[in-house]
Amino acid sequence: MNFEESLRSKNLKVTPQRMLLLSEIRGKGHVCIDELHRLVKAVSPSVSLATIYKNVNLLVEEGLLKEIPIEGAKPVYEINIGDHVHYVCSKCGYVEDLETDSYELKKFFYEKYGKYVDSVGVMIKGTCRSCSGMNS
Repeated sequence: MNFEESLRSKNLKVTPQRMLLLSEIRGKGHVCIDELHRLVKAVSPSVSLATIYKNVNLLVEEGLLKEIPIEGAKPVYEINIGDHVHYVCSKCGYVEDLETDSYELKKFFYEKYGKYVDSVGVMIKGTCRSCSGMNS
């Protein structure tokens, strides 16, 4: 994904802070605001927490980022890659994207319930391999 083009397509200024935020989020996959602030400050110490919040909220509003609410924890943010399923470890909070066929899910809901589905956002909770002791 070309962040510069994505920002311009939303008529947003391409600023170093926005480019850095998007780059750090892409690198981590899923990140909470506090962790994002630590990552950004390591590269650009002058970026404030308020700037992080303001830009993350704007990028969520514009559809470039998605906020993923995590029960019992702070929400995490990810680059908006469209419909997919999240796996969240109930013990450590690890978040992973799982590939799904959203067309099949939409089709299922229409055929079974007669409901049109615009988007799919599913969260599956469990225990990751590390927390369950199955590291291999």
